[in-house]
Parts: sequence; structure tokens; C-alpha cells
Amino acid sequence: MVPLRTCDLIPSIRWPSVCLAISLELDMTHSTITTQSQSVMVSVVLHPGGERVEGKVSQLVVAGYTGRDTSQVRAHIDELAREGIAPPPQIPMFYSVPVDRVVVGGKARVAGEMTSGEVEPVLLCLAGRRLVGVGSDHTDRQIERRDIAQSKAACPKVIAPVVLDYDFAIRHWDELQLRSWVGEERRLYQSGAASRLRSPDELTVLLEGGLSDGTVVFMGTIPLLEPGFAYADRFEFEMSGGDDNSTIRGSYEVERRVT
Repeated sequence: MVPLRTCDLIPSIRWPSVCLAISLELDMTHSTITTQSQSVMVSVVLHPGGERVEGKVSQLVVAGYTGRDTSQVRAHIDELAREGIAPPPQIPMFYSVPVDRVVVGGKARVAGEMTSGEVEPVLLCLAGRRLVGVGSDHTDRQIERRDIAQSKAACPKVIAPVVLDYDFAIRHWDELQLRSWVGEERRLYQSGAASRLRSPDELTVLLEGGLSDGTVVFMGTIPLLEPGFAYADRFEFEMSGGDDNSTIRGSYEVERRVT
């Protein structure tokens, strides 16, 4: 697993046929997901309107260090350095992740005690349409200290079952707010404006030549409210705002299988 540069993001990427040992228990109440050999079928619900959109995901990318303000990006890099994580060779960074890591809601089992989520906008290109959702880039922080790409591949990438129309998200990008909570006590973990991150349009420019149908991109996260990762058993996340104060949210339970 190697980090992708912009020029490497092309539809012809071949994914490894051997997957890491992670099992997922998924809540199928609002959405469905079906794994195939080189792709995953994902079903989400569009807000507003309630239309169901289904499509095959054949390329999963996790973007990092995508803040608009480079000084804030440097602050985030310093935050990670305090956790023993080396700085990236360039910003932003793009990492390819096996497509079977993408899940819509559910209950995740991970190998290792030091894993945590982080709220992110998610760009989806499904069935010929562009959509914007919200998700959690769950990451193995212990592996991250030696290899960021592998730490991303080691955990599920969870997407909320309801997504926003692309044009709506672009029009209201500077109004949208991201939040996450950890634990049964719902301690506020992250809170900030989506405008701190590059918009889907801005990120799409960087991905030019690779944003084909079937691509899902986790778009980067906002800083933690307090220093230190929270290795909680429950993670909740949401994105809200716009002229109708739309809110889309997701949550999942984490079960750690320590080896």
C-alpha cells in the first residue's frame, strides 16, 4: 500500500485480492452493501427527497491534510507528531484503500486496541451521479506511527446512510458544520466548519483524471477539540447546515479483537 499522488489516481488502479482480517457486522435497516471481487455495491438515501441511489464502488481513496489554511494543516501535522506519527512527504496526500473497507453504518470489529474515528465529508460518485455524505475514517493509531497508508487500510471507512445532493453541498459548503462524539456519554470530540477543508470542487481539481464513476473519497478531517485520540467503543458523527438546516448523521459500535 503506497500513498497516491494526484497523477496516480486513475480508473485503472488494481486493488489487492487479499484483504486484511477484519470482519464487519452491518446494520441493514437504512442501507445495503454487497461485496464483490473487485467492487462493493453501496446503497444510500438522498436528502432531500428520499430517493435511493445505488452504485458500485470500485475505487476508495482517503485524503489527508486537505485544510484550506496551510497553517492549520501544519498544526494538525504537529498534533499527529505528538502521537508519534511522522509528517507527510507532501500535502495534501491521497491513499488508496481496499474497497471492501467502505461500510454504510453498522458495527465494526477491528484488530487492536488503539483505533479511533474522525469525522469527514465524503465525496461519492455513484451511478453516474455526484453526492456528498459524511463518514468516519476509522484508523489504527498504533500502525499509523509506522505506516499511515496501512493504518487506513486496517479499519473500516464508515459512511452515514443518508447523503446530500452535490449541488446543495457546494452551494452551502461554507455553512456546513462537522461534529463527532465518542463513548456512551457522547463526549463532543470534534466540532468545526466544513469550510476549513477544501470543498468537493477544489478537491476534484486535484483528482482530475481519476474521479471516475465508482469512486468514493474521504475528504479529510478537522482538528480534535482536546489533545489525544479517544479509543472509544462508540463513535457518532454528523454534518449539518444549509438553508433548511439539513443534518445527516451516522454512528457505529467498535469491538476490538486484541491478538
